[in-house]
Amino acid sequence: MPMGTPFPVASAEELSPAARSIDATHARIKAAWAEAAKEPEPTPPAPLPAGIAEKTRLEIEEGRRRNAMALANRAQAQPPKKDPSEGTTEPVYRPGEFVPNMEQGHIPTKSYKVL
Repeated sequence: MPMGTPFPVASAEELSPAARSIDATHARIKAAWAEAAKEPEPTPPAPLPAGIAEKTRLEIEEGRRRNAMALANRAQAQPPKKDPSEGTTEPVYRPGEFVPNMEQGHIPTKSYKVL
């Protein structure tokens, strides 16, 4: 643009075919996004066949029966006897002023003379 010419601003002129194509593409993309953002309508689950429902009911009853039997067995069981040697240690006496000998087991290194 030559110097001194005002910058063109939006006007009421008709858009070019390329600009209309870009605007139409953007509108289609926004519509597709809006359609994709919608949550699908939930469908109710299909009813279970009678055989499967009966088998499930029988399995639940069997589980309840076994749980009751396990609780009864646990109530009748005697606690295991404790071994007197387990869980005990010899007490160790350490007075509060005990300080270990830090030189114990220390091997002094030889000093070497530099020639």
